[in-house]
Amino acid sequence: MKDRGITPWVAFGLCLVLAHPAGVRASGLATAGVGIRARSMGGAFRGLADDWSAVAYNPAGLAFLKSSELNVSLGTYSPQLSYTPRVSEGAVDVGFGQANGRKLYPLKDVWPIPSFAVIAVPSGGKGWALGGAVMWPHDVNYAWDLYRQPVGYASDYAFPDANYRTDLDVLDIHPVAAKTFGKNLAVGAGLSLTNGDLVLRRVLFVPNRLGSTFDAYPYNAFAGDFALDGHGLSIGANAGLLWKATEAVSVGLSVQSPVTVPMSGRASLNMAWPRNQQLANIEMTVLNRAKSFFSGVHDEVNSARFQSSGGFGFDLHLPAQVGAGIGWVASPRVTVALDLAVTFWSAVGSWDISFDGAGLYTGADSNAVAQSMTHLTIPFGWKNQVRVSGGAECHARDNIFIRGGAYYDGVAAVDSTFSPNFPDVGNRIGLTAGIGYRLNGRWGLDAAQEIAFASSRTVASSGAGAGSVVFPGDYALTRYETLASISYRF
Repeated sequence: MKDRGITPWVAFGLCLVLAHPAGVRASGLATAGVGIRARSMGGAFRGLADDWSAVAYNPAGLAFLKSSELNVSLGTYSPQLSYTPRVSEGAVDVGFGQANGRKLYPLKDVWPIPSFAVIAVPSGGKGWALGGAVMWPHDVNYAWDLYRQPVGYASDYAFPDANYRTDLDVLDIHPVAAKTFGKNLAVGAGLSLTNGDLVLRRVLFVPNRLGSTFDAYPYNAFAGDFALDGHGLSIGANAGLLWKATEAVSVGLSVQSPVTVPMSGRASLNMAWPRNQQLANIEMTVLNRAKSFFSGVHDEVNSARFQSSGGFGFDLHLPAQVGAGIGWVASPRVTVALDLAVTFWSAVGSWDISFDGAGLYTGADSNAVAQSMTHLTIPFGWKNQVRVSGGAECHARDNIFIRGGAYYDGVAAVDSTFSPNFPDVGNRIGLTAGIGYRLNGRWGLDAAQEIAFASSRTVASSGAGAGSVVFPGDYALTRYETLASISYRF
């Protein structure tokens, strides 16, 4: 290839410029992407798509590969998330008093995310490729110790330390195929064989229906320890196009379909009844009702805490995405890439969880009038998000590559439903850097480091719904991720 007249010093300058900002998990429920080379270039890869990670960014690029490839990658990231709660209802503590005003951190702050891929290319290159990858495109794993029973509530039930927890893992087994049409155009497509696993835990507040004056604070609502564990399977697809406009410039387009995963499993509700014999007697005698909540008198028949369990189901909506990118081989030693992508997080809407049969029995009313929870809605109301990425790769020596990049990732979450269990805190600026080493033209060792800075967020107190629909307070996030991979070309 002809030298484009760019000196090594200019090439080095391009690398520095593109390594400066122009997002830390990606927005919403998504991880930050796959592929060490792509990630170290800020995720700008749709217009290049020239290694295995094209499976995710633009499968069309696989058709231009000259050799088969095997890759194993691992990313470990620490969210460095903090939350200072200011949760109350009408200035009354609803169980978060011990946490209010204190800067808290998740109970778990290091997450590993691996990926695996095999791409097969006919010897000498025949204009097509087949293969597949195993990836985790969506992952949320936050656990918080937020809740303590208000003074005077005095239940014997011990809430776990992780009384608010979300552990969502979405696994994508992704077979893919790509084919060239002529010398300059390729198309590719893949299937997203999607497996979702979810563990969710939170405190639910069941209204006290005894009426005035028996529903005064702290008995205005009864606390329940709610948990569910489920999974689901579904299928989606992605497709892409890569056009080599010139010897040096290529343009890529890609689309990822939405995926709806029907989740199902088991849910449970443990009611933490207050230790108050007088309130129990009022319910039994004055209101002529059977005792239905724990009063602190350890009578196995009349005052044992109530537990209910049963099946559940809901549709987990994962968003569509469209993107475009351009790659430019600026000189034999410098490659530059730019990307733009839109993710349609508005599709998430809400998690509308339905419980089987009569639902989960709360016991908040008399035994004669059984009250049950037949559904639970967790609202999101997120907005669509735009990501802009740029990066460069410098071929420093025959077997050493230096890379850098940056990205801007818009926020999807809104204040009205904001929760520390889905902490899409703010718009993110990400800085990335990496290095690659090639051995004998076959083995590749790559590493990358990413730092992402999210704008801080203050969620105002909204009274009703605080601690259930929205969690007011101050949020801050700086995310670090370290990635490494080994690849073999054959």
